[in-house]
This record gives sequence, C-alpha cells and structure tokens, in this order.
Amino acid sequence: MAQDKEKMSDRERLEYSRARKREIISHSGNFSPVEMIESGQAKKYSVKREIIITIVVVAAAILLFALFFAVIRFGFKIKSFEVTNKTDFYADEVIEASGIKTGSSYFFTDTSQAEQNIRGKIPYVGSVKVKKVFPSKIVFSLEKGSGRYYISAGGEYYVLDDEMRVIARTEKIEDIELMACICIQSKEISSCVLGKKISFYDVDMEAVLDELIGLLEKEAMLGFCSSITIDSKFDIRFDVFGRYTVLLGDLRDLELKISLLREVMNDLPDDAGGKIDVSDKNLRKAIVTLYD
Repeated sequence: MAQDKEKMSDRERLEYSRARKREIISHSGNFSPVEMIESGQAKKYSVKREIIITIVVVAAAILLFALFFAVIRFGFKIKSFEVTNKTDFYADEVIEASGIKTGSSYFFTDTSQAEQNIRGKIPYVGSVKVKKVFPSKIVFSLEKGSGRYYISAGGEYYVLDDEMRVIARTEKIEDIELMACICIQSKEISSCVLGKKISFYDVDMEAVLDELIGLLEKEAMLGFCSSITIDSKFDIRFDVFGRYTVLLGDLRDLELKISLLREVMNDLPDDAGGKIDVSDKNLRKAIVTLYD
C-alpha cells in the first residue's frame, strides 16, 4: 500500500487521504495506529472505550451486590430454636416474647433487640442471652433474676435487680416484702420501664446512688436498710435496722459519716429509735432525735 501511495499524484493522494478519514470517522475499514492518530480519532476511541468499560464494571458491581443482598436476605432463614430456660416461663413464651419468628432472615435478626424484648415482657429475668448459630438456629439462655430494690410509683411497685434494672412490676406489696427489697425513693427518678435501668432527671444521681450503695455494702449495713431516699445530691438519707433514719446531707466524707454513725448507735439503747443527723460539715458530732 505504501508503494502504491508513492506512485500517486498529489491530487490522488489528497483524495485518498480524504477517503481514509471518512472511513475512520464512519468506523469502517482497518486502520494503522498512525492513521488513527493523524485523523484525530484515537483520543475519541480511547474515551469511548473507557466510558463503555466503566459502565460495564458499574453494572456488574450492582448486579453482584443485588445478588449478594438477595442471598443474604432470602437465602438464609430461621428454622429452629433452642431454649435453656431457668425462669418460670415456657420456651414458647420466651420465643414469642423475643419477636423472632420462624422464617425470619438469619442475618437480619437483631439479637440485642430480642434480648431487650424478652426483658420487657418476661418478669423476674436476670441474665438473658440470645445468639445465632449458623446457618438457621437461634439459641436462648435465660436465668431467673432476684429483686434487690423496689420503687413505688402510680400505685404499682417496680422490682429492681442489683444493676437497678426493672425486672418486674406488681400491685402487691406482699410480693416485695417476701423478697425483703430495699425501697428506693427519689424525686429525681424520670423513667422506670420493665427491662431497662431506671433513669434520673439529673444524670449525676445514678453515680450518687451507686456510691452510697457501694459504701453501705462495704460497711455491711446495706442488708439492714429498709429504704434509701435521694431527693437531691444534698438531701440523702436512709432507714437502717428498722429503727433509725440517718440524715447524710451530701456524700462528702461519707466514710467518716458512717464511722460517726456507728459510734452513735453503739451508745444508744437497743430499743431506741429516731433520727440521727450526721450531715455536720465539721464531722465532730451527730444530732440524735429519739422517738418517744
């Protein structure tokens, strides 16, 4: 072709060049890289090729993702349950309370939500664990909880465990008395919901209550308390030994206040009862008001 082109006249070469460009533009014929570059079409072909490749890759990615999602969503279903239950409820009741149903998506099942559902519907539950066993099984493990504290609100009694989580609700004070629960009283309690920890308007109140309970337990006095009242961080008191109401004020120097309380109670008659105020900032004395 190169020899034939050399034999052409200038006019023939011009006509030949124009004809080749028209063929290139119309995408017909076989062309050398040099011809493509000279015609200015190489860049156009390169851009078009990149666009086509990009579209193909994106479409393939979307298709694969849709396929993967479909397999995850519809390919694995819950088929069986196993319940290790140490509560007073039947396995069917536990499964129903969880909200998980046969045929639900294995991967989209929320075990944390299921645990919360069980706590909210089954009373006196302590430990609750829900786990998935691949490819289609749900295992429940429940242990019975025990009441340690209680709150009275709206004519009902809410039983709390050691973590201040509400584990039961009852209208019978006899149920509370049988468990020898300690009454928690506070104007700051904002929420008391079955299955959840109690909450306060003042977020610091939870830490105040935890600190007080921790020290009373350390001093072996918690078991003798019948009630703990926290109306504010500066108005804390508790009833102990069924005879004394102890006014603490705030929690500053709490260990010293408890030590002073013990000294005072040791000096009082065994049948005495009344109020013992150890809120004195100087911690030198307690004010004792005995009942007649």
